[in-house]
Amino acid sequence: SETPEQLGSIGRRHDELGEVARLVTSFFTQRERLVAARREAEAAVVAKSNFLANISHELRTPMHGILSFSRFGLRDSKTATREDLHDNFQQINSCGESLLGLLNALLDLSKFNAGRMPFAFSEVDVADLVDVAVDEFRSYYRERELALEVEIPGGLPTVVADRTRVLQVLRNVLSNAAKFTPAHGTVRVIASAHGDLQRIAVEDSGVGIPKGEEEKIFDKFAQASHTSPRTGGTGLGLAICREIVKAHEGRIWAENRLASEADPLGGRLGTRFIVRLPASPGSGTGVPLQ
Repeated sequence: SETPEQLGSIGRRHDELGEVARLVTSFFTQRERLVAARREAEAAVVAKSNFLANISHELRTPMHGILSFSRFGLRDSKTATREDLHDNFQQINSCGESLLGLLNALLDLSKFNAGRMPFAFSEVDVADLVDVAVDEFRSYYRERELALEVEIPGGLPTVVADRTRVLQVLRNVLSNAAKFTPAHGTVRVIASAHGDLQRIAVEDSGVGIPKGEEEKIFDKFAQASHTSPRTGGTGLGLAICREIVKAHEGRIWAENRLASEADPLGGRLGTRFIVRLPASPGSGTGVPLQ
């Protein structure tokens, strides 16, 4: 049998081996964390580079338009017809509005990223919000030869929300629906209540979203792969919408409608955007936003 000295020596060796094992485990754990941190840093650098490249392109486009049509106006100011000059001013104004819209969107994103976006929460009537947004777009939809239908049941409960920001979300979704729905198509806005949740769906009979891109379209500067440059937009609108809805502890998502669905749109393919808002942010209703 071992002597006390031998037993003590064996115990010390076990302790030393245990310490070595702990050090090795700690080393590999730290190494994995460093590798993960490095990958995150590299991804952040790539994302920042892509963001700067995209924003530079988006800023340049309207600026080139403003400068070009200004030069045309200056060059031809003495010989051009009033109609030509009017067209130049109209193009300058259009480019200026695009530039201002982009700058406002960037300002909104920077406030969200810094956690400094102000919200004015109050009791809001969802039916009234939908009515206001739809009324703003009726003439625009008529110009594009689109039918705009609304389905709002009576007695919808109010929600605690920032009226201006939720209207911003609805305007963006209605604008997108108009852009991607061909003439003689239909867009439906449906409001409904599900327990303590309010649901606003905007359905169109447009081109739909390519499979697998339903989440991508909410990324900054991202647009569906079938998007034509002629449709306009910077790819920031839906990203801002998601930030607004998230601040309300709600959810916004997009899905393709199925041709087999029995609805007034005739079962045609299209897109459905859904906004879900809780009765009040932080109310702790425990109802999952799915």
